[in-house]
Amino acid sequence: MMVKKSVQLVICLLSLLTVELCSAANVDEACTGNTDCTVANSECSSGTCKCVGTTHYKSSATVCTPRGAFGGVCVTSIGDSTCLHSLKCTSNTCQCTTPTSEFFDTTDNTCKAKGGFGGVCVTSIGDSTCLYSLKCTSNTCQCTTPANQFFDTSDNTCKAKITLEATCTTGPTDQCLDVNAECKADTNNANKCLCKTTHYKDSNDACVDKIALEATCTPGSTDQCKDTSAECKTDTDTANKCLCKTTHYKDSNDACAAKGGFGGVCVTATGDSTCLYSLKCTTDTCQCATPVSQFFDSTAKTCKPKIALNMECTIETDKPCADPMAVCTQHGSGPNKCMCNSDSYPSSDKCVARKLHNINCMENGHVNECVENAECKKVNNEFKCQCKNGAEENGKCNGVTVITPNFLLTIVCLIVTIVYKIQK
Repeated sequence: MMVKKSVQLVICLLSLLTVELCSAANVDEACTGNTDCTVANSECSSGTCKCVGTTHYKSSATVCTPRGAFGGVCVTSIGDSTCLHSLKCTSNTCQCTTPTSEFFDTTDNTCKAKGGFGGVCVTSIGDSTCLYSLKCTSNTCQCTTPANQFFDTSDNTCKAKITLEATCTTGPTDQCLDVNAECKADTNNANKCLCKTTHYKDSNDACVDKIALEATCTPGSTDQCKDTSAECKTDTDTANKCLCKTTHYKDSNDACAAKGGFGGVCVTATGDSTCLYSLKCTTDTCQCATPVSQFFDSTAKTCKPKIALNMECTIETDKPCADPMAVCTQHGSGPNKCMCNSDSYPSSDKCVARKLHNINCMENGHVNECVENAECKKVNNEFKCQCKNGAEENGKCNGVTVITPNFLLTIVCLIVTIVYKIQK
């Protein structure tokens, strides 16, 4: 009886073992639950044993291999599924899609573009997050020593910054060693590191702020004053200051404004200092002190006494003649003299307007006493200016020939005679 029960127990144990063995499943085999999948790191997915997809891949039916992390091992022949985080399997190594221009950010396990010069990088990861061998400092891609280097975009390299007045290349804005210098053309049109317009080169060969108007300066540098129309010179207290040039004056806006030349604009309220050449500012116009008796000599840049009639003069543009009806013109083959203009004639050392038609004149008077095309003739016991065989309009003789009735009759008779002969 005991033997029979022992046999039954063995049969039951074998049955259980058979059921257990029959339910075991490898990768890609059918299953009903995770317990059916006997391969380590596999799971039952939709009735089939699969490697845990987020972390492993199938190496064989009985092996699930961990997927490679960034820089880890993968299997190129199988593909990118052997890498974690959507990395690419290249040459059996898990990498970003474009390793030369991307880096792997471990903070969120993604590939990101490397930063260019001045671009964003990740300091905690390192310089590999920058392009062109740049350094990642404070999450910004920079040259190794920013104070002494600049980034040359022409070849994407960091180079030593350029000293003041040395040759440079237009483009990079920070290539000059002096922070207040910039690459621009000098007086010879050569590109050099020169002080910006707001700065000047001092005795220490450094670019410093230009000096405000009336502030202390040091003689020597010609462009140290902030106002371009100012210069460093001694003031009334023998102190060197940035003061307006002699051609300018300080206006109400504390700026140097150009002084007016002869006939130019000035500021009466400010005074004669707003005019050039010691001219006087009268009603906001630069003039000679006594305009009635003086003229401005544009060659000598000074006011001179006006020139009397028949006296030598130089140029007419300055209107040097004292008589308002006189002009500076050549007298025959001699020198220029102040002579009456064509609308006047000399009388008692002054110019008098020529007389119109039918105005009294002097017998044997000046040849130009009457207007053009008129002469002084006796009319009813008086001498008057009369047009010379011409018409008169508003007192002037325009020189148009007058056709008398007898002359007109003669012309008509001549025409009739010619027509009669032609018809015969």
